[in-house]
Amino acid sequence: MNKKTAGFLAFLSVFAILALCWTQISLKAADSRTLKVKLNYTGAGTLDEKHKIHVLIFDSDPYTSETFKPMVSKTAATKNEIVIFTALGVSPVYALAFYDKYASNQPESGSPVGIYGKGPNKMAPIKLEEGKTVEIELAFDDSVTVP
Repeated sequence: MNKKTAGFLAFLSVFAILALCWTQISLKAADSRTLKVKLNYTGAGTLDEKHKIHVLIFDSDPYTSETFKPMVSKTAATKNEIVIFTALGVSPVYALAFYDKYASNQPESGSPVGIYGKGPNKMAPIKLEEGKTVEIELAFDDSVTVP
């Protein structure tokens, strides 16, 4: 192997390593969106080991999309808990919470439900920026339930 070929291969190796590092940095930045959801459930339901509040995050409005599949979910054990979602790779997102009235881990008919938005079925998009944390309040009671 001559010096010219060896130099070119060394350049390619360094370039490949830099490209890999850049890809990792880009992926990390894209996943650095954080959402803090401050719950305010004022309904009559008692929270315990089986009856919790589930917070669901969607990448599209579940009222207008064809599927009702959250991208991530977490539970809360208190009525005023802050639930934190990290490494969200998309923006905007949509937030929905329900009180697990029947201890089924899913929003069943009659379960109190709340959304981030205006009205019982008009969700508002939550815009997330890379490297930043967005905080929202999601308040609900027993007046709106899953149909």
